[in-house]
Amino acid sequence: MRLLDRNDTSLMIALVASALVIFQKPLHVLIEAAHGVELRYNIDLLPGLVVLVGALAFHEYGRRQQARAVAERAAGDVAQERGDSGPADEAPPPLPPPPIRWPAGRTPEPDTTRIVHPRRQGTDPTTPPGGRAR
Repeated sequence: MRLLDRNDTSLMIALVASALVIFQKPLHVLIEAAHGVELRYNIDLLPGLVVLVGALAFHEYGRRQQARAVAERAAGDVAQERGDSGPADEAPPPLPPPPIRWPAGRTPEPDTTRIVHPRRQGTDPTTPPGGRAR
């Protein structure tokens, strides 16, 4: 189960913005330290960090698109191999019941085993079911 889907981008932006507002004072110490390093060594850390985060986000977006395309292609291949155009998560038909097996040493003998019809045993074929004559 995913906590956030791709449809929740506005929620993600609000979550990041609220985290920045909440942790503004504790992060202020780190920002001041980074600013001191920028002034001391005459470099720009924040623009480099923004470029790095942007490149990482673009890279992750591309990887997700590629993984989604591979998954859809694999699902199409499986459906084509099965020979149907239905959904890939369709359940297969149920298996038939297993054959009846007698326990070892308890098999009935073929000459003593016979099926007897209860209505036809020693009665007249014209007798209706229940045994009463009309």
